Amino acid sequence: MAKKIFLVILIIACFAGVCYVNTDEYKLEHYEFTDKQVKLLNSLGINETKMVYKYDVKENTIILRPGTYVDEDLIRVKMDKKFAIEEIAIYGLRNKILYKDGEVISKFSPKAESNKAIAEFISTYGAKYNQVTKWTIVDTPPDVYPFGHNGIYNFLSYMGKDDEYEGATLLNIYSVLHYSGRDWIDFNKVIFSNKSNSWTYYVPSRPEHQVVRGGVHEYITVSFFDILHGMRLLADGENPQIDFVGPQYKKTVSLDAADIQKINEYIKLADRL
Repeated sequence: MAKKIFLVILIIACFAGVCYVNTDEYKLEHYEFTDKQVKLLNSLGINETKMVYKYDVKENTIILRPGTYVDEDLIRVKMDKKFAIEEIAIYGLRNKILYKDGEVISKFSPKAESNKAIAEFISTYGAKYNQVTKWTIVDTPPDVYPFGHNGIYNFLSYMGKDDEYEGATLLNIYSVLHYSGRDWIDFNKVIFSNKSNSWTYYVPSRPEHQVVRGGVHEYITVSFFDILHGMRLLADGENPQIDFVGPQYKKTVSLDAADIQKINEYIKLADRL
């Protein structure tokens, strides 16, 4: 009798084990990246692909801790049901997307390298701390946008002062999309283009409007990462230009070598943040 009970328990245990092996949880926890996926991760600067921090079965996601980096450097790898990689991003508050739907957007940079990049950027462009708002702005745009300027002002901003960027979670690069002229164009999209390609950014909300002597201003502040694809396109091609496009009118802005040099500085910073 005891032997029969033991056999029944053994069969149930084996059946349960077989069932568990076929679950999504088991498959995810025992998944190993293919050579092609490892190559992709390496190309993004993620060299350690086996240091798993945790799994998220619901999202079919693996959270990596590359090497001995701190928790701010956790990497989120989201896959579909067939384990094809859909998205790779910095995990946590920054949640910076590195790769999505077959497109490389940015590269991974450990926190220590990020801090070094910020320090170098501050040394080059200077920082201004506002004791009322408790924010620091690096490469501060003008307090009053000059009439006749059309283009983009970029700046780095973080909560805190001096070297408090090292622990800042509220840190980002922002871009002011700015048009000025005699008449309104009510721009609702901005087209980034070069001689070979173009990319359209649809403005998420109505830009600020301001009437001044001689004309008007229209401007909106967005995350630099939202327009990073367009910035790369400007930096990589001939005849770079920006078009502020409204329902009826548009303004075309050609960029010179100094503009492109500055854009490249921000792209370099973005890749290291």
